[in-house]
Amino acid sequence: METHRPPPRKHSISFWLVFLSLCLLSFVSALDGAIISTALPKVTASLGGETDYIWIANSFTIVQTIVQPFLAQLCDIYGRRNPILISVALFLLGSGLAGGASTVGQLIGGRTVQGLGSGGIYILVDLIVCDLVPQRERGQYLGIVLSLAAVGAVLGPVLGGALA
Repeated sequence: METHRPPPRKHSISFWLVFLSLCLLSFVSALDGAIISTALPKVTASLGGETDYIWIANSFTIVQTIVQPFLAQLCDIYGRRNPILISVALFLLGSGLAGGASTVGQLIGGRTVQGLGSGGIYILVDLIVCDLVPQRERGQYLGIVLSLAAVGAVLGPVLGGALA
């Protein structure tokens, strides 16, 4: 018995632009989550926050994890567009706050806001890709997005060390 496979779908330019932006968001979010690991000792020494070292690193990860189930449910109510835009805005705002921090408290606050945005980016990128492609092609496209996130996670410590 021979199974019939449908021909591959041709995607429009708008699909590829959305997909490329999702890949870029995934890469940048993973890069930022990993870049702090090697740069943090230098940053905390300059801010005088050696005792708060753990909170600078973990505030991002904790908030990023906590927000994901909430955002997934929120997307069922409000759709995907507004939550992804809000997540990107929070990520950018948190990056600016953390980058301009002059005290350890400001840095922790900035990293927390950044984690809110990053958690939204992680979950929403997966949801949007699953909405864009049929189930048969989903693994291929999610593999591309997650591969770019893995590259960002690998390059993060290297770039953090170079910047520090």
